[in-house]
Amino acid sequence: MTDKANTKLKQKILGVLMKNARRRAGLGIEETAAFLGLTADALTAYEFGRAEADLPTLEALARLCSLPIDYFWADDPMPAPDRDYSAPQAIKLRRKVIGVLLNKARTKSDVSQRKIAKALDCSVDHIIDYELGQKAIPFSQMETLTTLLDVPLDYFLNGTNLAPTSADLSPPATEAAVPPLAAGEELEHLADDMVDFLKDPANVLYIKLAMRLHSLSADTLRALAEGILDITY
Repeated sequence: MTDKANTKLKQKILGVLMKNARRRAGLGIEETAAFLGLTADALTAYEFGRAEADLPTLEALARLCSLPIDYFWADDPMPAPDRDYSAPQAIKLRRKVIGVLLNKARTKSDVSQRKIAKALDCSVDHIIDYELGQKAIPFSQMETLTTLLDVPLDYFLNGTNLAPTSADLSPPATEAAVPPLAAGEELEHLADDMVDFLKDPANVLYIKLAMRLHSLSADTLRALAEGILDITY
C-alpha cells in the first residue's frame, strides 16, 4: 500500500471512530458541530473521511463524549458525554500550544521547516502556519511529525490537553505524583501558607505545571502568552 493510500485509509478509519463516538454518546451532527465550532458539513466531511480532523478537534470531541483521547488510536470504553465547556476557544488555544511544541521539537531535532514540508507534501508557509497555530494539523500529519521529530504523540498532549487519557481515567495512585520532600527539606524559608500548599496532594497538578513552565525558554513562554492574548482580547 502506498503512503497516500495508507493515509487515506487512516483518514477513513478516524472518521468512522468520530462518527461512532458521537452516535454512541447520543449526539446529533448539528449539536456536535456547534460544540466544536464547525459547520455540520465540515463535521460530516470528517466522519466520511473526506477531510481530516486535527488533534485539538479530536481532543474536544473526546471531552464532549467523555472519552480518553487515545480512543482514536486504541480500544477504550465510552462513558456518558460531557458538554459543560466551551470547545472553540479551547481548540484555538490548543492549536497555539501545539504550534509552540512543534517548533520546540523541530528546533531541538535540528530539522528544517523545508524538510518537514517535503515529508508532509506541503509548502514551507504551511509549516510556518502550523508552528504559529494558525492552521489545523491533520491528525495523520501529526503522526508523521512524531516519527520525523522522534517524539511520542503524548508529547503534544502534555500540560494543557483537553481530554483525559486512559491513564487519567484509571484510579489514582496511592503514592504522590511528585517526589516527596524530606522532612524539613527546603521548607524552612517558606511561609506557612506556602508550606501547606506544597504539602496538599490536591495541588500536585499546579506544582507540576509550574515546573513545566519553569523549564520552557523565554521565547516559548512569550509565544504561549501571545496565543492566550489572541483568544481573550
